[in-house]
Amino acid sequence: MFDFGFWEIAIIGIITLIVVGPTRMPGLARKAGLYFGKFNNFINKIKNDINDELKADELRETFTHKESKIDKSKILDDD
Repeated sequence: MFDFGFWEIAIIGIITLIVVGPTRMPGLARKAGLYFGKFNNFINKIKNDINDELKADELRETFTHKESKIDKSKILDDD
């Protein structure tokens, strides 16, 4: 998702520790983890919904294609 390496995360952590302070850092990290988890679940739900819609479209296209084949075969059989 994001391309953060070890050093980028370490620098962000050090800056956060300096700005927030060591007493509030654990609570802030816990909240950040919770929000990241919620965000990650939200993104996964959107991906699943998109995949479900794509599969439904593929099924509809397959059925219409098969129905058109059946209609053509009925026309040819009627002649």
